[in-house]
Amino acid sequence: MVANRTAAITFGPRHMIICVGGNKPVHNATVAWSALNTPCVKISRCMNCKSPDRICNTWIITEKSCPKHRIRVILINQD
Repeated sequence: MVANRTAAITFGPRHMIICVGGNKPVHNATVAWSALNTPCVKISRCMNCKSPDRICNTWIITEKSCPKHRIRVILINQD
């Protein structure tokens, strides 16, 4: 809720290792957001909700690592 994890990905150290549980990867952002139980998913538009599932406090989408190979993702075969 305070960007402590997202800030490190965007502005963090020279090398970043992200460990991801087997329940996290999905095909695209739309699929990820549809799994939430928030008002915006139900009505298809943003609301200033107070849902415990709210993820829009702080979120990022990283499409490219710069410099190259700065971010490494480790997939863990557990939830």
